[in-house]
Amino acid sequence: MRERGRGMKSTSGILGEVEAARLARRKGYQILRSNFTCRYGELDLVVADGDTLVIMEVKTRLQNALYTPAEAVTRQKQERIKLATNVFLAAQQLDDVQVRFDVVEVIMDEAFEVVSVNHLEDAFR
Repeated sequence: MRERGRGMKSTSGILGEVEAARLARRKGYQILRSNFTCRYGELDLVVADGDTLVIMEVKTRLQNALYTPAEAVTRQKQERIKLATNVFLAAQQLDDVQVRFDVVEVIMDEAFEVVSVNHLEDAFR
């Protein structure tokens, strides 16, 4: 089995993003893009909540993890997400748009069944 490297997603990560997209649709958000990649990293989900562009960072962990998924969104990770967002905005020629940064925590059991989903709106600025 190959070790997971940079740019490769784990099974739980992929399933977490699917669950986050379901959550976004249930909330009435319009999914604009998933897995936008640039030199600064990846934006997991880009959605519209009315007139607000929402960048959803999805973090998935097993239920016995020592820390919460949101704790993995460090200050450095937040800065990379902001830089990637600027690239996305420029690529889409979006100038005057309100942006919100959310974190979606997905907790799974050992069988990769979803135990809980926690949506942290406006998780960082």
